[in-house]
Amino acid sequence: MKAFKLFQKYSVLDWIILLALVVVFYNAAGRIGGYAQKYYRYGYNLVADSAVDRPGQGKTMSVEIESGMTVSQVGELLEKNGLIRSASTFVLKESMSDYKGQIQPGTYELSSEMTMDEILTLITGHAQDLTDDQA
Repeated sequence: MKAFKLFQKYSVLDWIILLALVVVFYNAAGRIGGYAQKYYRYGYNLVADSAVDRPGQGKTMSVEIESGMTVSQVGELLEKNGLIRSASTFVLKESMSDYKGQIQPGTYELSSEMTMDEILTLITGHAQDLTDDQA
């Protein structure tokens, strides 16, 4: 009985407006949640710096970095080959690293078991830094 009185209290237009507002807010909340999830993953990948594959499950391949390639192009090449998860994260990682602006042209043997830091160390010509860390 109360529900019926509630329906009588408001016009059809009021109910349509209410329904439209619910739909708009529901969609907005979904979009905000999607963006939050995207940027959480972006930040996590930047800080955690985990490899794409676990040890023993990765693939190794030759990657050629050509003279004049930008950091973005190198990141896209690495992402396309499944060596990193995100080219944009790679660009930010490179810009914050000790190796900023030091990517060297050449052909490199890289693995999907390597972290972005390890890849940056190799492609900037600082391979000795990796062996020093492991010693």
